[in-house]
Amino acid sequence: MEELNRLVQQASNANENEVVKIILSALENPNIFFFSELLSCPSVQKLETSLSKNHVEKLRLFSYGTYIDFKANEAHFGPLSSNQQKKLRQLTIVSLATKQKIIPYDLLLQHLDMTEVRELEDLFIDSIYQGLLRGKLDQKDKQLEIEFAVGRDLRPGQLLEMVSFLNQWCQHSDGILVAIEDQVKYANTLLEVNRAHKNDFDKLVENMKTNLKTTMSDSAHLVDTPGVYSEKKIGKKRGKGNDM
Repeated sequence: MEELNRLVQQASNANENEVVKIILSALENPNIFFFSELLSCPSVQKLETSLSKNHVEKLRLFSYGTYIDFKANEAHFGPLSSNQQKKLRQLTIVSLATKQKIIPYDLLLQHLDMTEVRELEDLFIDSIYQGLLRGKLDQKDKQLEIEFAVGRDLRPGQLLEMVSFLNQWCQHSDGILVAIEDQVKYANTLLEVNRAHKNDFDKLVENMKTNLKTTMSDSAHLVDTPGVYSEKKIGKKRGKGNDM
């Protein structure tokens, strides 16, 4: 970031030829991957109406374009140095990584205009070391597994797209929250119903226990009453006397 800030400061008071050199320096620098601040410099924007216009367009290519964009209009952008090729390919992987977390080797080779798998893997490893990506190589299934990718500069109109997407996401999230709240209310209602049923059941069990205790107590009282026992015993003796 410090290197980019230094170039931006230099560009603020530079003439056309100096601005072109600053743009090329930024594109060659292996540590600079974000260019929106340089693009927004008035001295850079002035090149739009000059013979150096293609340098501004190349700067835009590195800001939010891909290697496929370069190949589709290679004659217009002009040749890329080896450092620029590597950087644009790295930025292309970043763009792909923001759209899908599993990227097959075949897709990458196609988008990067490469043929050697080993070269592709080295490029991915370098991108990890430079903090552009986080993930791992799956050499068995021939794919990249992406865990994290930095964001790239926004192309014109992309900010409005992001705001629209975030609004839709917020609306969807609100709908999910309402559904969750309804589920919570339903769960609480079921909980209250279950508690009421449990209370009714507990009361029923207590009543049954009380009735059972009363019945057992009455039976014990009847057996243990002396008069009742004596009458039964005397009745038995009288019965035996009559028999005689």
